[in-house]
Amino acid sequence: MSAENSLFPLGQPLPQDWFTGEAFLTPLVGQDHNNEFSAGSVTFKVGARTNWHTHPKGQVLIVIEGEGFYQEKGNPARKITKGDVVNIPENIEHWHGASNISAMTHIAITNFKEGTSDMASASNNGGVCTGKSSDLLILYMMIKQMALLGSILAFGIACEKSATLPSENIVVKEAPKDLISMKEDSIVVKIGNQSFTAALLNNETAKAFKALLPLTLKMTELNANEKYASLPKHLPIAPIVPSRIQAGDLMMYGTNTLVLFYQPLSTTYSYTKLGSIIDPTKLANAVGNGDLTIHFDIK
Repeated sequence: MSAENSLFPLGQPLPQDWFTGEAFLTPLVGQDHNNEFSAGSVTFKVGARTNWHTHPKGQVLIVIEGEGFYQEKGNPARKITKGDVVNIPENIEHWHGASNISAMTHIAITNFKEGTSDMASASNNGGVCTGKSSDLLILYMMIKQMALLGSILAFGIACEKSATLPSENIVVKEAPKDLISMKEDSIVVKIGNQSFTAALLNNETAKAFKALLPLTLKMTELNANEKYASLPKHLPIAPIVPSRIQAGDLMMYGTNTLVLFYQPLSTTYSYTKLGSIIDPTKLANAVGNGDLTIHFDIK
């Protein structure tokens, strides 16, 4: 992916105090009397990522070029590619950025808090914005690049014009430097002569599943997007309807049906998530379009 082929200009470089690697920002839409949000195009060079950060009213990411990862604190990182939409809840600590083999560009749409409370809290805090890490950085870049209808714009933060950004009040937590460190716990998923690493969530279902390993299952093809098999025993579950299923997701349907998804999809069914294959790039080719045997083991 090059700047010439991107939908928007590359923009200005973002200081590396809040990023790992090279990242760039092009502001697109500012918060005003019509819009209670701001939007910008953020490009990450290969291996570049944000640090851990939050948004007081959440954020939506729309990937428009390349591929990368998104991770919420306490959950494994998941791959995101062109066309994927990530709906980030408010005040959830997370990071996002490019993979180690591809650059990535996403549109970031960030809501502002209702009313004027954010403005007041910012001005009463010695001119320091109340957000963390990359929120402050993007604010800084927008102060330099955009003065739109007299507003100072930030992704998730609004501050007075006199606001300053003293780095001594900012706690910077670096993003993981490699894919293996993204996991909470990991297992090996062996399909034929290929092995994949899956990161398990820290929940009772995943712990009970791991206790069954090593385990070899004959898995049945279904709907050209998943393989499923019955487990030898029932597991504790906490099912929800996921907003979207990603390729590589390991789920429980009911108490003893294991499902491995190899294509992304939306669903109205309830599942309990066990974890995800960290890099599912070759997963669809590995599983093919028929029934197969898959071996699960402790890493």
